Amino acid sequence: MTKSLVDKQRRERLSPARLAVLLVSLCGVLCVPLAAQDDAINVPLTDATVGTSPFEVHGSALIHEVVLGNQLEWSWGENVVVKNVSDKPVLLLMATLAEAGRHPARERHAALGDGPRYTLTQDRFFSDSAIQPAESVVLRDMKPGTPARDCCVNPMDETREPRAEFKILFVQFTDGSVFGDPAAAAQVLGTHKMILEALRQLGQSQPEGGEESFAAKLEEKCISLGSSVCSRISAALEGGGTLAALAEARRSLAVAEEHEAAIRKKTIN
Repeated sequence: MTKSLVDKQRRERLSPARLAVLLVSLCGVLCVPLAAQDDAINVPLTDATVGTSPFEVHGSALIHEVVLGNQLEWSWGENVVVKNVSDKPVLLLMATLAEAGRHPARERHAALGDGPRYTLTQDRFFSDSAIQPAESVVLRDMKPGTPARDCCVNPMDETREPRAEFKILFVQFTDGSVFGDPAAAAQVLGTHKMILEALRQLGQSQPEGGEESFAAKLEEKCISLGSSVCSRISAALEGGGTLAALAEARRSLAVAEEHEAAIRKKTIN
């Protein structure tokens, strides 16, 4: 083999094109594990309720994290179930769920990987199915969803244990007694009064006005009634006409007025 042919082969072996192919091939083997760290972590719920809680909480949160260089993708899922361990039926339960991820907040930056702060509510004021003693209720059951993504994390930094903290803020029992801070439920309790007034006005409707007239009035009052009460009356209207819808509105009103009377009696005493 001539010297010129050997030099030509050496130049081809070390050409930029061949070198680029070689680097890409090596990175395919070595770089991927370093660039993407995918973790799914089960986080037990911690009950941070102050005082002897009337509810026992079970469940966990699941955080799904993917570290891509200095970028973090994360999403949370939750399963929260509470059991009434008191000896009284419950009309209203309000609680919060706060989730903290593995990456502490850095200077001038919020912590990446934290979940939203949820307010979890069970409101049975307009229902005849209060949460009975020993009854369990699912407050939240969600899988990790579309991930959030943000910068910046250092994959080499020390991480912390993720946390999922559950806390009961307020409980109202059917006899009017309460647990927790009434101020935390001020907005919901105020909404009860607005819904009661809307139900009283709707209950005064006359079936002779016809279905279209009642449907128009219901649509007008639905803003005040709230989605839960409005949807029940709307379903009755669709399934049984004006008489059925009026019956549902008056039934909800009667149940709520019974609860209102018990609460007023407790307050007076």
